Amino acid sequence: MLDNKAKAFIRKNRLKMSSRDMAARIGCSRSPISRYLKSENLTPPKKVIELFRLTGMRSITTSDERTDRILKKYYLKLPEKRLAQKVKRSDTFVRTRLRQLGLLIPRDIIEKRIRDSRIKPGAIPFNKGRKQKEYMTRSKIRATMATRFKCGHLPHNTKKDLEITVRTDKRGVDYKFIRISLGNWLPLHRFIWEKKNGPIPKKMKLVFKDGDPMNCELSNLELVSPAELMLRNSLHNYPEPIVKTIQLRGALNRQINKHLKRLKDEK
Repeated sequence: MLDNKAKAFIRKNRLKMSSRDMAARIGCSRSPISRYLKSENLTPPKKVIELFRLTGMRSITTSDERTDRILKKYYLKLPEKRLAQKVKRSDTFVRTRLRQLGLLIPRDIIEKRIRDSRIKPGAIPFNKGRKQKEYMTRSKIRATMATRFKCGHLPHNTKKDLEITVRTDKRGVDYKFIRISLGNWLPLHRFIWEKKNGPIPKKMKLVFKDGDPMNCELSNLELVSPAELMLRNSLHNYPEPIVKTIQLRGALNRQINKHLKRLKDEK
């Protein structure tokens, strides 16, 4: 239990000393001090607690005066990686030590460093047009050999002949495709039709009877002329309310696209 003298000491020093330091001065554990502060609604603000934490961490470090002096001088001038190279320590050490020293990098400087580190449009790679031996040592070139793709290497997910996959076209409609050979794919419905009936005549269209492109059964396929296909897909085959809705939707989409294009040009 805390006596009145200890409680008075806590109230007086709660914003000056951490609970650990007060516990050492009073001669007790931190728990009763924390409970007393909480019960009396005297818990220090988060910023003060963080300051106590950082102050306590400063003595727990492998840094030295010279390193700290360099960090304080250059932390706003050099990015963390270059700062780490300058003091010959790791990036993690630099970030931790800056936090311990209370050296916070302003957000605008962080964002500027991010922008500066990005590859700019039109930037030319440093090794463009140069042979590998012109910018790498022999030992580094030998080290890259273990991770190079071998001649004839294929990705692990390469499909085999006659395997089927589903692809989505620009309208968002899914179609099945079948691999004929490496790099040679055909729409599955076309493959099935031509296997039974031969090549599709010019100017004829292969369509799905039920309108479902995922149903590639031969009985669901038929050839139609472009004129017949146009009539099938004509807007005026729908009831009048649906026709008007489709027309209004098209007009709305055109206005949206026109507005988006204008915003893009203004940027």
